[in-house]
Amino acid sequence: MDSGLSYDIRLFREWDDTNNLLEDSSPLTDQEKDVLARAGDNPLQASVSGIDSVGAGLGIYVKRDTLLNNQSYSYFLYRGRGEGDFTVQFSNVGRGQGSYVRERLGVYRFVGPGKGEYLPIRLIPLAGDRKMVNTTVNYRLGSHFLLGAEGAFTSFDKNIFSEINDQDNAGKAFHVAANYLHDSSRLFGRRLGLVNWQVKWKFQEKEFAPFDRQFQPAFNYRWNLQSAELEYDENMLETSLFYFPRSSVQFKVDGGLIERGNQVSSRRARGETAMLDSLFLKSEGYYELVSSQSVNQKSNWQRDGAGVGRQIGKVFPYLQYRHEDRKVENNSTTVTGFSYQSGEAGVKIRSLFKMKWHLLSQLRDDRLYNPKVREQNVKIVPVIHAFGSRRFHSMNNWQVGYLLFFVLKISKISLKNCLRIAFLCINLIRNFRTLPGRINEVIWGV
Repeated sequence: MDSGLSYDIRLFREWDDTNNLLEDSSPLTDQEKDVLARAGDNPLQASVSGIDSVGAGLGIYVKRDTLLNNQSYSYFLYRGRGEGDFTVQFSNVGRGQGSYVRERLGVYRFVGPGKGEYLPIRLIPLAGDRKMVNTTVNYRLGSHFLLGAEGAFTSFDKNIFSEINDQDNAGKAFHVAANYLHDSSRLFGRRLGLVNWQVKWKFQEKEFAPFDRQFQPAFNYRWNLQSAELEYDENMLETSLFYFPRSSVQFKVDGGLIERGNQVSSRRARGETAMLDSLFLKSEGYYELVSSQSVNQKSNWQRDGAGVGRQIGKVFPYLQYRHEDRKVENNSTTVTGFSYQSGEAGVKIRSLFKMKWHLLSQLRDDRLYNPKVREQNVKIVPVIHAFGSRRFHSMNNWQVGYLLFFVLKISKISLKNCLRIAFLCINLIRNFRTLPGRINEVIWGV
C-alpha cells in the first residue's frame, strides 16, 4: 500500500430543551429558574418544596412534630386519601441523605434525618449543553508502518441557567498510536516470520466529557485498580509485540503503565507463548505481574499458567494449570491477601453421536491470608472438585432415543430390550448435569 495522509474532523453537540424540562412539559416559573441559577452543577440543590397545603380532608398526609436527640422535627404522616391536610411529593436523594423511606407506591414514612433515601422536595432537572470537536489524523509510511493521532476537546455545561461551577466545563484528551506489521520480515537476509509491534499513548483530563460511555471491559482485573472512573488527569502508555516465527508458534509480550495524578498508578507486564496448530503437541504458557498504588495501599498481583494437549483424531486430551496471587499492603490488620492454584485434566471429544463432549477433573485450592504474617495466619477455603460437561448439537431427547433404538435394533436385540435401553439412556442424559455434584458428594464429601 502506498504512503498517504488521511484526516477527519467532526463536530458534535447535544443540549436539553429548556421548554420541556419538567415532566408535564410546563414552562419553568421564575422561582424555578432562580433555584437553577443558585444550584450550580449540583442536581440536589435544584429543588423546590414538594409540600402543598390543600386544606382539611383534601390531602393524604398530616403534619406531626417529634423530638429526636433533644431536637424537634416536623414530619408528614400518611393517612390516606381524604384523611389529610397536605399533598406531598417526595424525591430520591440517595441512601443516607434523606429522612423518609418508601413503603409502597405513594406512601412514605419518616425514619429520621440521615436514615432514609427521600425528602419532601421536588427536583428540577438541570439543563445541560455538551459540545465536542474531534480530529483524527493517520499517516501510512510504506506498507508496514502506520501512525495515528486523535485529539478531542469538549465543553460540558451541566446547568446552563447557572454560572456557578463553570470553571470545569472544558476538557481535552489525546491519543497517539504507532503500528508496525510485516508478515515476512527479515534480519541479515534471513526470514524471521510475522512481526507486529504496537505502541499507544493516551492523555485525558478528568474534565473531559465524551458523548459515549467509555466502556473498558475487565479494567479492574487488567490494571488492578478499583475504578475506571477518573478523579485525576490520566496518562496511559501501552505497548505490545507479537512474533510468529511459524504459523503454529507465537510469542507475545505486552505491558504498560497508568498514572492518575501523583497518588494513583499501575504498571503491568505480561509474556506468553503458544503452539497452536502443531500436529504433534498444542501448548500455551503465560506469566503476568501487575503492581498498583493508590492513596492508602500498594498491591502486587501475579498470574501464571500453562496448558498442554494433543489432538488425536476427534479426541483432545489435555492438562492445564492456573495460579494467581494478589498481595495488598496497607495499615489494616484485616485479611487482604488472596491466592489460588488449580489443576485440570480433561478430554474433549469433537463429535460423538452429534454431540460435543467435555470430561474433566479439576482440583482447586483457594487461600485468604494476611500478607504481613502469611505463614502464621492462613485461612484455607475448601478445595473444589468438578467433573464433566457435554453439549448437544441439533438433537432433541427423542432424536437421541431414536438413534439409540436404531443402533440397538440392527444389533439384533429384542424390541422390548431396545425400548428399555433407549429410555434408560435418555434419563441418564437428562440427569447428566447433576452427575458432578453427586460424584463429589460420594467421593469427596463436598
